[in-house]
This record gives sequence, structure tokens and C-alpha cells, in this order.
Amino acid sequence: MPADSTADYVRITKAIADELEEIELSPETSAPDVRIRYRLESESKKLHIGGTQRKSPWDPTDVETTVRLGDHKEMLLIVEMLDAKTDALVWRAQCSHRKPSPDLAAKSIRETVERLFEKYPTKLK
Repeated sequence: MPADSTADYVRITKAIADELEEIELSPETSAPDVRIRYRLESESKKLHIGGTQRKSPWDPTDVETTVRLGDHKEMLLIVEMLDAKTDALVWRAQCSHRKPSPDLAAKSIRETVERLFEKYPTKLK
């Protein structure tokens, strides 16, 4: 499945292009050696549990505990590099990430793609 929105599509393809440039692969389109393909898969909702504790400023033995329960949707981003002539898989990486709110989408997508390309075998350090 492609990105849910045009904005996410642009964010994902731009982040992938930036990472390819960083590993010194140029986006040659007239006679490419490899093709890049990505897809997003929706995973099940995950239960998120968080909590905090704080002591009373007046009585240090009085501790207030707050527990927050919630769920969030997990997305799986898969990026594949295919040989342009044979369509054989050259490289594949996948990474789960929490579907962010719209205001955090750009940052979340960039961080997820960066984590994916950390797995690329010849990435320059």
C-alpha cells in the first residue's frame, strides 16, 4: 500500500532519495541500475502503557502515581532495491514506526527512513 496521503508520499520518497544520495547512489532515471520500491503496511494497534510518580511537596511519604493507557497504530515501512534489468531483489529493509500525528509526520518519516538505511551494508560512516 502506498502512503495514505500525497504529503506522506512526498516525505517518504524525498527521505529515500536523500539517503540514497548519502550512500552515493545517484537518482539516474534514463538507464538506472536499480529501482527503489517502498510500501507501507498497517500493523495491529499496540497498547501503550505509561506512568509517572511524584512525591507530595508537603509529605514525602505521600506518592501520587498516574498510569496512562492508550493505543496507537503501528505502520511497517518496507524499502526494496531491485535490479533494473532482472527485477531481482538486491536489498530489502523494514522498520516499524508509530503512526504519528500530522504535525509530527515529517520528522517521524525521516527518522524511520534513516533507521532503515542504517542497515544498508556499504553505507559510508
